[in-house]
Amino acid sequence: MLYSMKYFLDQAFIVEGKENGKCSDFYFDDNQWRLRYLVVKQGIFLNASKSLLSPSSLLRSEIEARAEGIPLNISSEKLDTAPTLDERLPVSRQKEMEIASHYSWSTYWEAPSAIQPAASMDVPPLLEPQDERDQDPNLRSFQEVLGYRAQNANSTLGELNDFILDLSDFSIPFMAIDAKPGESGGTRLISTRLPENRIRFNYAQKEVLTDCSSFHLKESPSADLSDGRLSLGDQQKVTLASHL
Repeated sequence: MLYSMKYFLDQAFIVEGKENGKCSDFYFDDNQWRLRYLVVKQGIFLNASKSLLSPSSLLRSEIEARAEGIPLNISSEKLDTAPTLDERLPVSRQKEMEIASHYSWSTYWEAPSAIQPAASMDVPPLLEPQDERDQDPNLRSFQEVLGYRAQNANSTLGELNDFILDLSDFSIPFMAIDAKPGESGGTRLISTRLPENRIRFNYAQKEVLTDCSSFHLKESPSADLSDGRLSLGDQQKVTLASHL
């Protein structure tokens, strides 16, 4: 099932049948285009804290059956005692290892693991940096890149509006671009899997750069993400298949 990642923002996590924290952000791999972590916010105002969750913590079948809320397969005790994030610092490899140890997860940059499900093992795992304190250079905040200007070599295509998440393997097969910022009905999809699209980020300039042409973007499927799932008409589904 394909979902809007924005759809999950601010939704409550459901742990042991009760709400416990909310989803405030995601960390994704901007090289392999995979979801690595969900960010949990617990508490309010000055007492709020944040921690990371592996996507393997999601009860995917229950998410598809629910209208709201994000069911998890972990205990409240584990979530409440998870290592917290310092928002002033990037996520370090040391912090990732601390979190993995807390939850008894394997790490996604090593062997096939709970963080990266077996279905996605066609993509090689990342190599561990020589200094374990270093951050993963491809680990990026979803909230950070929303609204980035989408640009190719010749023109501005629009604004980065969303990512499309495939819950079956936690891959991110599409970027959703608002080709008409400020107007409705302008959301178009760019495949992250087509080499000819070649997507990269310029974080200093708040840009997402792509080799996708303006014509290709115009011909790509329009996307209705209003209910959180990717809704397409029959013809759009045929067009989408050609963009995978």
